[in-house]
This record gives sequence, structure tokens and C-alpha cells, in this order.
Amino acid sequence: MSENALNILGRKPKHQFKQRTRVLAIAQCGSVIVGGGSSDGELALTDPTQGLREVVKGHEDSVSCVLLHENRLWTGSEDKTVRVWLTTHPFTCVGVIRSFQAGIQRLAPGPGVVYVSDESSKIMAFSADPRRKFRKEGVCIGHSAPVTHLQYAEGRLWSSSLDRTFRSWDGRNRQLACVSVPVENTTVFIYHAESFFIGTNSGCIYHLNSHGKIKASLLGHKLSIRHLVYWAEKVCFFILYY
Repeated sequence: MSENALNILGRKPKHQFKQRTRVLAIAQCGSVIVGGGSSDGELALTDPTQGLREVVKGHEDSVSCVLLHENRLWTGSEDKTVRVWLTTHPFTCVGVIRSFQAGIQRLAPGPGVVYVSDESSKIMAFSADPRRKFRKEGVCIGHSAPVTHLQYAEGRLWSSSLDRTFRSWDGRNRQLACVSVPVENTTVFIYHAESFFIGTNSGCIYHLNSHGKIKASLLGHKLSIRHLVYWAEKVCFFILYY
């Protein structure tokens, strides 16, 4: 599978559509799949049965993350902005957030907010309410290196970082816990049932307990693990192809 193929997967690939550029982030909006990744900032809207339906221009650089939250699409980009879109046709940008000093890395939903991390060690929370104009609600400060992934689970925000720690935060952006882990270059993780499932840039997957001790590992992949999904009591993973 090439880097610019968008696959709709069952037990075997059921549909495969060639995009004009590589796909780095996807989200489902009703019957449409939104993919981003091109260097010109385009979003590709793909119908799973008909292929590419529309291309939307907004960002000025690669779209690195896509999130559907409260009937709006949030997109983060290397152009140091987050854009908020209506999900009804035609796709329309209704907000632009320019509070960042570096490219956007991750987006995560929370109660009434969206959490955003760029290439710094900070995590910012923005209101998901358009009546509040998506204003900044707070900042989580604690990591000493760039944040690599975010997940809201079990009533709190969890974050990973190149400082080799996992931290949790409450609704007021206060740190609740810090767990040191013996794993480098974490790209993505899932927190579930007091365990961490971690994917790395070197292609390894680890299962850690809540204290950061490795319980199991899956080694042998040569490419970066881009996404992890906990489904039917199993962890499914997706590899970023170059």
C-alpha cells in the first residue's frame, strides 16, 4: 500500500482510492471521509463508494490532524493554525485559531473543549462553543519536551511526550499524575483499564501497566506506528507508510 492510498478496511481492503498526495490524518463526517496531508493544505473529501468527491482549500501547509467534535470538524496544520469547519455541504471554515508558535501535532476532544498540542511542551484547551469564538480556556504545563499524543479517557486528559512521561490532567488543566515510562519516541498511545498501549516511531508496540512497567511488547515493524484503536477487546494498529 502506497503512502497516498486511502483504504476502507474490513477483513480485507474493500475500497481503495488514490489521493493526489499522501494521507496523514483522516476523520469520518457522516457519509464522507476527510483526509489531510498535502503540502498545499488541501482537505480531500472522499465518498467510500464513489471516491474523491471534493477538495477543500484552507490551510497553507500540510494538515497533520483531523477531529470531528460536536458536529464540527477541527483541523490542525503545519501552518501553525487550527481551523474549525461546518460539516454540512459545502464545507465552510467558521473559525481560525492562531495561538501557536509551531506546527500543530495533535487534537483531542474533551467536555466542551478541544485540546491542542503543537511542537512545544504545552497543551492548550479551546472552547468548542462557537458563541465563545473558540477562545482559549486554559493551558496544561508540565512536560519538559514536545507532546506527542493526547487522549481524553475516564474523565481526564492523558498526554505523552518525548520527555518519556505520561501525564493526566483534570478539567481545570491541573496535573493529576505523572508516570515515567521506559519507552522512547512514543508516537501514539491508548489509555484503557489502567493500562497504556504505546506505539513508537521505530515500529514497536508496548503494553504497560499504570505504573509504567512493560507487560508485553510487539517488535519487528520497521515503520512508524501512526494510529492505535482499541476495538472488541483488541488493539488494532495502523502504520504510517513512506
